Amino acid sequence: MFYYIANLLIVLIAAYIAQRGRASSVTVKVTMGIAFLSMVTLAAIRDDIVGTDTKDYIIIFGRTHAVSLQEALTGNVEVGYLVLNWLVGCISTEFYVLFAVIAIIVVGCYQRVILRYAVNYEIAFLAFITMGTYTFFFNGARQGIAAAIGALAIPFLLERRLYAYGACIIFASLFHVSALILLPAYFLAHGHNTLKRNAQIAVAGIVLALGFNALVSIASGFDERYETYSVAGVGGGFVTVSILVIFALFLLWNKHFIVRHEALYHTFLNMYLMGVMIAVVAVAAGVNPSGLLRLSVYFTWTLALIWPIVFVNITDRPRRHLIFFLFFCGSVTYYLLLLYSFSSMLPYQINPDIFS
Repeated sequence: MFYYIANLLIVLIAAYIAQRGRASSVTVKVTMGIAFLSMVTLAAIRDDIVGTDTKDYIIIFGRTHAVSLQEALTGNVEVGYLVLNWLVGCISTEFYVLFAVIAIIVVGCYQRVILRYAVNYEIAFLAFITMGTYTFFFNGARQGIAAAIGALAIPFLLERRLYAYGACIIFASLFHVSALILLPAYFLAHGHNTLKRNAQIAVAGIVLALGFNALVSIASGFDERYETYSVAGVGGGFVTVSILVIFALFLLWNKHFIVRHEALYHTFLNMYLMGVMIAVVAVAAGVNPSGLLRLSVYFTWTLALIWPIVFVNITDRPRRHLIFFLFFCGSVTYYLLLLYSFSSMLPYQINPDIFS
């Protein structure tokens, strides 16, 4: 637990300094560089017991290094991830190098978007880490990469550049085919969050529920592990979905008070609600929580961009400080519960091979 908390504090302190030195590009680059290094290091030096699927990714890596590219591509995994493994294998056979490269890609993508669109860095990184977006790729490496690349499509979404957006999402799907779920999001995210838009998002969620088994069958052609997505689960994800729904209700109520950065707030809110709808469908369908529920990560990471806008619109300073204190305590508490309860994140152990 110590390492997770230490990383959180380093990132928040760096973000605090960067926020107050935004006028100086040097200050932002140096402090955010420290934050980036901290997040990448924590992911890179972890042992194979940290993360439920970590050992599976080590096995895949073992099959792809020291062979030809043609042989590497015979694996029943998305081609983008196989190529990445093969390229890393040309450099080193140590799996901590692979973890470092994955962390650089994921953290780099998200941090780039956060630094561009977050109106408050410390709140953005607090949400990014404590809501589970950062640690998601410790377990789901392929989907973590796909979600991070999908986040890079945000500028194209805001600028209404459909072809550039589509190309970015298709590239993300080379690492996890589920990223294609972001394609229809382009048409639902734009504009103000209205009753009509929420109804459209709800209909999209219902269509997803009805066609979920067919989608799983198609995805299983890439990787047979997708078949588990439609397997019934027991009680999985209720706490997570409940928190996501509570946030959604609060953000919907709060939208009437947003004045500054209103357009961004509504676009990011629409994205977030798509993720919530997917999560609700997952629980209602009673399927494996590590399957359909995982798809929500493509959308719910936008909390890192939404919460800063909420706080910047609270003009009364004492009230803002009080709400931030409560938000901080609640976020850290949720983060601790997340680490204790999901994906074998604890105990955190450092890979002994690094020092041998």
